[in-house]
Amino acid sequence: MLQMYPAKEQQVMVSKCMAWCNNVYVAVANASGFDGVYTYFGHSAIIGCDGRTLGECGTEDNGIQYGQLSISGIRDGRANDQSQNQLFKLLHRGYTGV
Repeated sequence: MLQMYPAKEQQVMVSKCMAWCNNVYVAVANASGFDGVYTYFGHSAIIGCDGRTLGECGTEDNGIQYGQLSISGIRDGRANDQSQNQLFKLLHRGYTGV
């Protein structure tokens, strides 16, 4: 039996970093339970553009989670929060502050 549990912390960290660095919402989908070969850890999640978790499932079977996504919120974040996000500026605008 192979377990997928060691990747749980990496899944959570990478999804939050991806959301913040790219200033986008991120939805993570992962199975939970045992399929005869692998054991899956679940923890599907919805991550906000600022890296905060808006909703997350646990390890239960058939978990459902809802999160409210705001178009005006992400537009506001892209317009006003970029002074704190050097990676976004470097990737999307080609410069960053020194």
